[in-house]
Amino acid sequence: MKKDNKGKMIKRFFFFTIIIITYIFSLKMMDKINLDVKNERLYKFLINNSSSISSHNFISFDSFKKIFHFQPNKLLSSNLVYSEVGEEEETPNQNIVSDEGVDPAIKEEPKKDPIVYIYNSHQTEAYSGEYLAEYSITPNVMIASYMLKEDLEEYGIYSYVEEDSVSDVLDKNHWKYASSYRVTKGFMEKRSQAIPTLKYYVDLHRDSVQRKYTTAEINGTSYAKIMLLVGLDHDSYQVNLKEAQRINDKLNKYYPGISRGIYKKSGAGVNGIYNQDFSKYTFLFEVGGVDNNISEVNNSIMVLSQVLAEYIKEEGDANY
Repeated sequence: MKKDNKGKMIKRFFFFTIIIITYIFSLKMMDKINLDVKNERLYKFLINNSSSISSHNFISFDSFKKIFHFQPNKLLSSNLVYSEVGEEEETPNQNIVSDEGVDPAIKEEPKKDPIVYIYNSHQTEAYSGEYLAEYSITPNVMIASYMLKEDLEEYGIYSYVEEDSVSDVLDKNHWKYASSYRVTKGFMEKRSQAIPTLKYYVDLHRDSVQRKYTTAEINGTSYAKIMLLVGLDHDSYQVNLKEAQRINDKLNKYYPGISRGIYKKSGAGVNGIYNQDFSKYTFLFEVGGVDNNISEVNNSIMVLSQVLAEYIKEEGDANY
């Protein structure tokens, strides 16, 4: 009997030791995340877009709970709200009908026509999973697309983010990866017909070069550098180059050092067009590289949204 009790005590000791070590390790990991992902906006983005992110296999909701439940006081101190799946908040006077006889809870929002089409010809291009790999989070360029959409809305500019799978179309047609731009050209044509208000087309990528080439430190903040790519293998490339230069000039004006410039590509072995024959307002941005983390990308997307908003305003399509 004593041996059995002793065995149970040993098992319990190891069990609680593992729990304590795991908890301490989790707190340290959360501290690292908080050091890296400093701003409240990124937290809010991740929480508010959890369903979209989860549906694209960026992060599971269970991972969400693990991350944000370790130190909920940090979220509360930032005035962030988090609810468990399935929980419903009580809404006072939910069934009260207004004087017009319409339930205020189901009033439709004013229609907001998108003018920016955001897509990713290479949807699986991923960023560094620094601090987040432990939680099965794979930050990639599609997350950057949702960030850009949200940031542009701060300027009253509405966007449509392409969610159809490029890889699915490649597989169904037995096309190689190099045909990704062919797939997204079809997406652009389909969406422009369905949403006639679309005018600006933004293809977000990330580069594969080393961190030292894709990172900028500006006023104590780390940014993923932004590069514009222009294809020269179509008749109207000079128009696209002119518009890309306008945006690059604004990047250099407001955030010197954040731009890697304009990369011109043509010739054998490259696409050379990048769907820029579709419109003079078709842009390809390389935001950071494989070694940049999502916090640095987030900082750069805020800059890009500011520059694009000003550019779109100059074209007469924004009032802010």
